[in-house]
Amino acid sequence: MNMNEIVVREFLERVWNKGDVDAIPKYFHESFRCDYGADAILSRSYKDMVDAVQTVRTAFPDFHEKVLQTIVDENRVVVHLNITGTQQGLYRGSPPTGKKFEVWSIDIFELSCGKITKQTGVMDFHGMFKQLGISN
Repeated sequence: MNMNEIVVREFLERVWNKGDVDAIPKYFHESFRCDYGADAILSRSYKDMVDAVQTVRTAFPDFHEKVLQTIVDENRVVVHLNITGTQQGLYRGSPPTGKKFEVWSIDIFELSCGKITKQTGVMDFHGMFKQLGISN
């Protein structure tokens, strides 16, 4: 496993799966940018990442991203994820449903000097909202 893949896997486990927002500076360059499209609540910048993680982890305390597959080159790591959670808190204005979701995501991480500089991805938000019974 190369160093960039290790950084991405550690980030996913520590920040998203465990909710350790204090670890974000370890993994992200200050110029970090994210693009998940219009449906995403994910941060657009480094400073928004803490809020995004806390929002998701509050709404879905059991939120979990499982790495299914990775593709690695010099400065990019592509990750195919299985994402699960149970809505126990407010999410996008919707009160807790108690329903579970399971969807996929494909993320492309770009790294420089061991830090994530850019994250681009696509997630099955439509499937997530449908399973939770909420409108987007």
